[in-house]
Amino acid sequence: MNLRHQDQDGRTCVFNACLDGDLQELEWLCKNGASEDVTVKDSSGTTPLMIACQENHLHCVTFLNEHGASSDITVKDIYGDTPLNISIRFENIQVAEWLYQNGAENDITTQNNDGYTPMYAACCNQQLEHMKWLYDRGAVDDVSRTNFDGDNCMTSHWWLVN
Repeated sequence: MNLRHQDQDGRTCVFNACLDGDLQELEWLCKNGASEDVTVKDSSGTTPLMIACQENHLHCVTFLNEHGASSDITVKDIYGDTPLNISIRFENIQVAEWLYQNGAENDITTQNNDGYTPMYAACCNQQLEHMKWLYDRGAVDDVSRTNFDGDNCMTSHWWLVN
């Protein structure tokens, strides 16, 4: 069995373990020859860390960080999204806080390739608490910052002002 085999999208067994939140499998894979895969990118530039952030598997995020993926905390996929942006978009504030505390503090205001910031993602999801969290950490100007279509939280999301 080839533990490092990549599927048609470039994903390995490590991706699947992160998707499932299976820390035991992730540990086993890394002990048995797949440790290099913690930083592998798939065809869209997504890393196992990004998958763990998307799925709110903080235990996998911390494991990956401790086993070679620490530089992936601020890496971008082909869409320009960082792990912090992904965490906020998928409403995983505990993961976002961990990322912020461990090197992603500058990603609070990072725009992706469409000009979307974590604040805009929180706004789209109507997550007022996440917006406050971002605001308290420096995303003050992002409430009115426009994306590349000219939209911002205040103009695009009527629920904020009503």
